[in-house]
Amino acid sequence: INRKLSEGFSASYVRDIFTVFKAMLKFAQEEHDIHISLRNVVLPRGSKKKDLVINNIEQKKLVNYLKSHMDLTSLGVMISLFMGLRIGELCGLMWSDIDFQSGVMCVKRAVQRIGICSGNKKTKVIISTPKSSSSLRVIAIPDMIMRYLKQLKSSGFILSNTDKPIEPRTFQNRYKKILQQCNMQDHNFHQLRHTFATN
Repeated sequence: INRKLSEGFSASYVRDIFTVFKAMLKFAQEEHDIHISLRNVVLPRGSKKKDLVINNIEQKKLVNYLKSHMDLTSLGVMISLFMGLRIGELCGLMWSDIDFQSGVMCVKRAVQRIGICSGNKKTKVIISTPKSSSSLRVIAIPDMIMRYLKQLKSSGFILSNTDKPIEPRTFQNRYKKILQQCNMQDHNFHQLRHTFATN
């Protein structure tokens, strides 16, 4: 446990590893009569997450910057802030998912990078369905976002305007650059979703 923490793993990830380890020990006990007690093991506590929401002043600063530097990246950030999309869902969004007549957006795919065990590559980008069945959804598009969508309308994936999606890590890096330009405190892209939910 201490070694994994010193290697930089989060407390919750170490607890997950320990859960798997306990299941292995239970199997060893039942199948091979091996008894090891874990009663005195103290698991690390996760630090309480703070500042999950971007405050109102920072939101205004961010939105003003995005409006004055409107491009596909700025549009993507606005969509997450005002519609609550996860970064993978945003990267998987296509122009064909926008119903300009009805003013709604269909969320039906997500882009993610996953680990693979074959060949020289360790990871690959896949397009899959969103996180859960309830994540497949139709969302009303705010008028302000609709105006920008109409201005930038093209074909393919929204963030790239091509038939190939931008991967979440790339978009996260673009967002970090926007935060630097705005002189805002660095935070994870997912805070946009928390902020949307709170608003």
